[in-house]
Amino acid sequence: DYIKSTRRRDEFLRSCPEFVIVDEAHTCAFGVTGRGGGRHHRYDLLKALASNRERHLVLVTATPHSGNDEAFRSLLVLLDPDFEDLPADLSGDNNRKHRERLANHVVQRRRPDIESYGDVDTKFAKREELEKGYKLSPEYKQLFEAVIVYARELTKDSSGEVYRQRVRWWSALALLRALASSPLAAKATLLTRSGDPASEDMAAVDERGRQTVLDMNDEAETVDMNPVGDSEDLVDESRKDRDRLLRFARQAEQLVGSKDQKLQGMIIELKKLLADGYNPIIFCRFVATAQYLAEQLREVLPKKVQILKVDGTMSPSEREATLMGIDTESFDSHTLVCTDCLSEGVNLQQHFNAVIHYDLAWNPTRHEQREGRVDRFGQQKEFVRVLTYYGIDNQIDGLILDVLIRKQRSIRSSLGIYIPVPVDTNQVIESIFEGILLRKDSGKDRHHSPTFQDLPGFEDFFATERHKLHDVWEVAAEREKKSQGLFRQLGIKVDSVAAEVALLREALGSIDDVKSFVTEALTALGGRIVPKRSNGLEVFSVDLTECDRALRDLPGIKVTFNASFSYPPPEGVEHLGRTAPFVSGLAQYILESALDTAQSAVARRSGTIRTRDVTTRTTLCLLRLRYQLIHAQAASERCLLAEDCRIIGFSGSPGSQVWLSPDEVQRVLDSSPSRNVLPDQAREQIKRALDEVGALEHDFARIATEHGERLLEAHTRVRESARLHRDRKVKTTVQTKLPVDLMGVYVFLPEPKV
Repeated sequence: DYIKSTRRRDEFLRSCPEFVIVDEAHTCAFGVTGRGGGRHHRYDLLKALASNRERHLVLVTATPHSGNDEAFRSLLVLLDPDFEDLPADLSGDNNRKHRERLANHVVQRRRPDIESYGDVDTKFAKREELEKGYKLSPEYKQLFEAVIVYARELTKDSSGEVYRQRVRWWSALALLRALASSPLAAKATLLTRSGDPASEDMAAVDERGRQTVLDMNDEAETVDMNPVGDSEDLVDESRKDRDRLLRFARQAEQLVGSKDQKLQGMIIELKKLLADGYNPIIFCRFVATAQYLAEQLREVLPKKVQILKVDGTMSPSEREATLMGIDTESFDSHTLVCTDCLSEGVNLQQHFNAVIHYDLAWNPTRHEQREGRVDRFGQQKEFVRVLTYYGIDNQIDGLILDVLIRKQRSIRSSLGIYIPVPVDTNQVIESIFEGILLRKDSGKDRHHSPTFQDLPGFEDFFATERHKLHDVWEVAAEREKKSQGLFRQLGIKVDSVAAEVALLREALGSIDDVKSFVTEALTALGGRIVPKRSNGLEVFSVDLTECDRALRDLPGIKVTFNASFSYPPPEGVEHLGRTAPFVSGLAQYILESALDTAQSAVARRSGTIRTRDVTTRTTLCLLRLRYQLIHAQAASERCLLAEDCRIIGFSGSPGSQVWLSPDEVQRVLDSSPSRNVLPDQAREQIKRALDEVGALEHDFARIATEHGERLLEAHTRVRESARLHRDRKVKTTVQTKLPVDLMGVYVFLPEPKV
């Protein structure tokens, strides 16, 4: 939760200096105070944290360079202040040493780099990008033209103080943008007053106007509430102007529904997506538009389509509850209508696979962020669809589409990654509207719609501006193309850490291990898991109806569902990997019930098994091992805590025991019981085993110490591969914390000889 008090923020930061997370969602949470601008505050905070060279920092960004050399270097300076003096151009043989130095710090990977990496193939969805235009109805077009005339009059009125002129400017842009969004957004803007601006200076007026009308960059969050219209004192100067705005508002309200061709055309496209098996997200710019759209869709779409709505008026918990309320059992498909409050930092690929840009964003970065909610790892659909929906004759969308959005797509298509606009997008937008609203009239009737052809010199004016922007963009794209070679990480070689990766996978468990665990656990808990085939793949039907209520109530768990242990799963099938919510929840449930010694527990910390797979009495022990990795340098030390679990085993009795190899331990674990063991006999065997392992404390310590040395060797190999041991004055040692924790004891008895 956000920590709103400045004093509490500072206390919090001081209380946990070792681990701080700074991201878009937590700008306010970590001692960030002072003037507005989240990005600057995050940077200042990170700079302060990085000033301590003993700290380790991992800085993660989706676009570490992306053509913006200044921003990229500002990140590098956090890692090493000397990077501020890097040459402007790092290419060429003369700068090889600088590139090698960067390779110790930077990992840059794109999708093509990780789709096939080592011996693992990772599948990502592909985008199908479509554009669809709509035309305004005659009534809507008439209103649009009248509002443009009014907006031009408003912006050309030079009377009054400068701040009043700026209020008029933002009021004009608010009217045009809201009208392009929906009739109800227009009505809300026309009827909403901004209050008396006399208490504000021009900077405050501009800041508020940009936040509510434009799509902000990273410095501030875009406000999705309806923008305000004229200020009270400006409108009250003229009864005629006030009546005019009220008339516009009544006209806008009459356009709801059948006369809103933007809505009607989108419904047609939405039905096509639903018919093709897609579950789309429809992004709107304003709250009123999202509410209007959701209401209209609930009236016209089949009842089997679930319509959800999320906007900026809802708290984070309300948004989460809405998304958790997706009902795939009662509905055939679902559609989410939302504002840009969901365009960042939210994973929606599990339930949605298409995006409709109902309102064009005035910043192409916003489009990329919207599409990234569904086009990300874990998307089950082979193709995600993106529909860019624009007005052919609303006199604004065409310019935004041509100048910004299509250019951004073109560069991404040729380069393979997204390159943000290398200049302030808001400046581009304002120049567009300056051209529309402030050029001289052509001499036609003042009530005639001022099309771009009616504005003398506008085409020449903005063609020049567009070419300038696109030229700068191309230079940024070319710089990024070079950076892909310059900044690609060179230090870590896959082969050099392959052994550690293999050990890690072995410890985490394979697909077969997860499948065996889930199948056996569910069967023991009274659930049903039945294999079947779907498109040639093995799929399982899971039914938890007879399971304990505590298991059925785990977050995100359905009582019945189809599952697959392979990735990617077929569409509409849950993937049960090791970290899947269901698998981790099931494991936690079994572990807690075992530790609590609950009567309903299906796992035990001890047990006796009779099996044909051993020839002598064999005992397995589950140990928890704890270590401290100590990095010593001069008079200072830094300690890192490490934990591990190991299953060890021996045959025979202590004193004459024979220790088993890891492969032999695995074979014993895989053994099958051959007959039941009487309860009294089982208890006797466990009591005997517990007495015996008490005499093995020295052996447990030896095993833990040897394992710690192997962990240190692996730790050192990885650090040396990443060139993190450049300073030989740093000495790393491992300290085993004794005694070890005995978590479980299991006895395997051979079949008695006849």
